[in-house]
Amino acid sequence: MNSNSDEFTDYFDKLEIVIDKINEISDDASSSFLAKIKKSCPNCLSEKNVFQDSSNGYKICTNCGLVISHLLENDAEWRWYGAHDSKGLDPTRCGIPVNPLLPKSSMGTYIGGNKYGSLQRLHSWNAMPSDERSLWHVFEDINIKTQNSGLVSKIKDEAKMYYKMLSCKSECIEGILTRGTVREGIKAACLFVACKNNGVPRSSVEISKMFGISPTDVTKGLKKFIEIEMKRDIQINVNVSNSQDFVKRYCSKLLISKKIEKIALIISKRAQRLGIVKDNTPPSIAAGIIYLIIVAFQLNITKVTLKEKLSVSDVTVSKCYKKLWEHRDKLFIGIKKYS
Repeated sequence: MNSNSDEFTDYFDKLEIVIDKINEISDDASSSFLAKIKKSCPNCLSEKNVFQDSSNGYKICTNCGLVISHLLENDAEWRWYGAHDSKGLDPTRCGIPVNPLLPKSSMGTYIGGNKYGSLQRLHSWNAMPSDERSLWHVFEDINIKTQNSGLVSKIKDEAKMYYKMLSCKSECIEGILTRGTVREGIKAACLFVACKNNGVPRSSVEISKMFGISPTDVTKGLKKFIEIEMKRDIQINVNVSNSQDFVKRYCSKLLISKKIEKIALIISKRAQRLGIVKDNTPPSIAAGIIYLIIVAFQLNITKVTLKEKLSVSDVTVSKCYKKLWEHRDKLFIGIKKYS
């Protein structure tokens, strides 16, 4: 009994020393000291000898041997029994992160193994709710149709998010999001907006080719996009694109040198500042500027090549080119090679 009372006495003596130290120092320093106390061993007050044994789940003091606390592992749990694991080739026993586009399906389970194929199919079918299954088909369609577009995953995912926001069941959009070209148009509109907002805009003609619809259907899809957005009181900010956004990509498609590309960008900025072709769309202006450069520097690129590579009509290119040519003296100021 005396030995126990002596231990308690020693413990409280040490505690009194700690309290005295805290009272002696200022408020700012005390917080720092308390942080050190938390890291120290409560038995021997050693700070350097506290060790976290994550593999066994203990926080121990190597000086006096005290088990200070038990640790909980917060990471993913992987089932792995070493080289002699006979319970399957896949050591995974945790799922993938939750997909914000399909949250309910992400929380489902999966039946592994080589047996019970019919049960696996039935289980996977029932694991996805009907509303998310229809969305999944739309998302897969977007993936397939943009496979060779050169667009990064971020843009595709953003387009899917826009579609999900617009397509959530609501009385205010009944009769708007119908099947066929209307639905395809809205999918195309979502990708069109996602491209714009990520600084890599695509023309309605380019988007229409990806989805196998006409440019008019893309335009109608954009109108439906805005209509649903307003009815559902959703705010999706859409960045304004300009001709410079298209000039770089068009020059790359036509294999125009970087030096000429820089001149095209300068002319594009000047044309925008002067308001020469303000009535035309950015893709048309970019095509007109590039044709102006081709004529001015006598590049071996024809209108037919422009039409094929840039998906812009001859008439559109000619109209923009004529407007730009009238102001060529202002546009080419300081460009020595031309002047």
